[in-house]
Amino acid sequence: MKLDYRMGAKRMMLCALFALCAMVSRAANTAPEREWRLPAAYGEQRRFSASSLPKVGILRLPAEMAGQAPTVVPTVGTAAPQARADSAAVHVAVVGPTSDIGPYLRARSPLADSERLLNRAEFSSLIPAIRRPLKADHAARTVERNGMLPEADWIDDSVNNRLGPWKEQLDANLEKLDKETESYKTDVGLARSKCMPARDEATWQWCLKEKTRLEEWRVSLFNRGEAHNADLAKFHLQSKPYDSRLAALLAKIESWEIAVNELIARIKKALNEKPDTQILTCTDAQHDKLQKDVNDKCDGEVGEKRACKGDQECDALHRNLAKNQACYAARKLIVDECYGGQPNSGHKKAIEDALNAINACLNWIKKRCGGVGVGSAPL
Repeated sequence: MKLDYRMGAKRMMLCALFALCAMVSRAANTAPEREWRLPAAYGEQRRFSASSLPKVGILRLPAEMAGQAPTVVPTVGTAAPQARADSAAVHVAVVGPTSDIGPYLRARSPLADSERLLNRAEFSSLIPAIRRPLKADHAARTVERNGMLPEADWIDDSVNNRLGPWKEQLDANLEKLDKETESYKTDVGLARSKCMPARDEATWQWCLKEKTRLEEWRVSLFNRGEAHNADLAKFHLQSKPYDSRLAALLAKIESWEIAVNELIARIKKALNEKPDTQILTCTDAQHDKLQKDVNDKCDGEVGEKRACKGDQECDALHRNLAKNQACYAARKLIVDECYGGQPNSGHKKAIEDALNAINACLNWIKKRCGGVGVGSAPL
């Protein structure tokens, strides 16, 4: 069965466990479909019902044999207890006899698609400001996935090694009991047709033996049915916690895959819609060093603290001029080294702001100090 763990609709308790095929279809635009085996919630299995075991009934002698034998033959064997009604619960169709949620989460979930996208050469060329948040998000989704693995392995082990084989044995035993019950009912019908009434003495003797055999068979079937139901009760005792844990795990997987699919969409957007200026032309180490230089020289004293004003003394104007020139040089260097000399809109504005601040300082120095000073030519 195809299961797409990328679903979003709320579902009824049991149906939700088998309708996860909707998950993948919700995310068809972000990851290819995969086949994996979804285990079933077991719910209430059908009991064997003794009500399906009819008795032979009262045998009647032919009229000509009256007085030679009793007209009523006591029921042979101990009467079986009253049959209990079958459970009203309906067992939902089994999705699959085995489970591989653990292998799916480890290697075939959409997280594998995210991993492949992150390993593409085009992704490694993106600037750190774009690349690092995506990698951090992928790492967070990986931690969440790893947290689900113990429960997934428990579900797989329960289905594949404990509850699954047990249920198969119960199903086979119930099928055998059902078939034997049909054979028993056929023989009961035959006995009734021959013995109610018996046509002659030979038939009567056969009827007595057949009634004994059928009563013994009925009691045997009843006892084996009760043993089956007792085993089924033990199975339900263990399968109910499994059913609730399976439901909780699948709900977690649903939410997790939605988050992974959103991450994949963001990665694809970064790869497909990136302008050329997002391509990094230096190493991460070089970029980090140059960015730190920008931060130290431009962000340490932002805005008004570096601005040259008409009420400032010449020394202050020259100090602010030097600060703005250092900021401009740092911004220009990172663009030249790491962005191929082509600033994007953010870098371009920052460079223009630094240049305007330099020219403002030069103008005030010219007005108040009579000259611009060494190395302070207008840009």
